[in-house]
Amino acid sequence: MRGRLALLALGGVGLAAALRTLPIDLSAVPGAVLRIGLLGFVVICTVHAATTVLCAAAWRSLVQPRPSLRLFCGLRWLRDAGDEMLAVLPGAGSLASLRAMRLAGFPVESAGAALVADLTIEMLGQLVFTALGLAVLLRGASDPHLLHWALVGAGSLAALVAAFVLAQLAGLAGRLEGARAGRMSHRLARALALGREMEGRLRAAYTGRGRTGRALALHVLAWLVGTGEAWIALHRMGASLAPGSVLALESLVFAVRSAAFFVPGSIGVQEGSYALLGAALGLRPEVALAVSLVKRGREIVLGVPALVAWQAIEGRRALARH
Repeated sequence: MRGRLALLALGGVGLAAALRTLPIDLSAVPGAVLRIGLLGFVVICTVHAATTVLCAAAWRSLVQPRPSLRLFCGLRWLRDAGDEMLAVLPGAGSLASLRAMRLAGFPVESAGAALVADLTIEMLGQLVFTALGLAVLLRGASDPHLLHWALVGAGSLAALVAAFVLAQLAGLAGRLEGARAGRMSHRLARALALGREMEGRLRAAYTGRGRTGRALALHVLAWLVGTGEAWIALHRMGASLAPGSVLALESLVFAVRSAAFFVPGSIGVQEGSYALLGAALGLRPEVALAVSLVKRGREIVLGVPALVAWQAIEGRRALARH
C-alpha cells in the first residue's frame, strides 16, 4: 500500500511540474467547469454510458453461449467503477467483475479467459485509436515537441500491448505443469490445470469465427464515441477545437495514461497530460485542465452507484449464508 501511495505522490509531482511549466490561471478552472452546466454534464454521462454499452457488447461477443447484453452492461459498469474508484488496489475493477461473473454462474476458467481476451482486444483497439490520433497530428504538421511525446506515448502503449499478448502466447501454465509433473502439491497441480484450461478457452475466444474482429471493431467505435465527452465539455465551455484535434488530444492523453499504468488512477498524470497536450493544440491550459476535472466528476457520479450496488449484492449473499 505504501508503494501505491508513493506512486500517487509521483503523479502529483508530475501534475505540479506541468502546472509550473504553463502560464495557467488556476482561479479560472472552477468557472470553466461550471460553464458546462448540469445539462452538459448529463449529456457527458450519457455519452460515457453509450461507450459502456459498446464495450459490454464487445466483451459479450467473446463468450459462448452468448449471455444477455444487460448482464454484461452491469459487469462492464462495475469493472470501470472498480478501476476508477478503487485505483489504489491493482486490478480492482477486473477482480470485481470476475467475482460478479462467478456469482452469475460462469465457470472460473470461462470467466477468466473472457476477461483476459477482452482486456487484450480493448488494448488493441486503443492502439488503433492512438494511431488515428497520430495520423491527425502528422497531417496537421503540429509542434515537433508534441509529436515527440505523442510517439513516446504510442510506442509505450504498443510495447505494453505486445508484452501482454506474448505473455498469453507463452502458455506458461501448460509449460509449468509439464515441467513439474509428479513433483508438485495437489493444490498447485489443480491451479496449473485450471490455468491450462483457461489458456485453451482463451485461444478459443480468439479463434472464434468473427468474434475477435467484432469485438475489436466495437472497442474502436467505443474509443471514438468516447471523444464526444471532451468535445461536449469544450463546446459548453466556449472553446473551439476541431473534431480531429479533439480525437488527437483524447488518443494521446489515454496513451500517456496507459503508459503510466503504475500510477493509481493516473492521478496527476491525466491532469498534467490534458494541460500540456491541450496547450500544444491551442487550448488554454485552464480549459484543458477543466476537461480532466469534469471527467473525474463523471467517474464519481457513475462509479459510486456501481460499487454500492455490488456491495449490496455481496451483503445480501452474506446475510443469506448466516
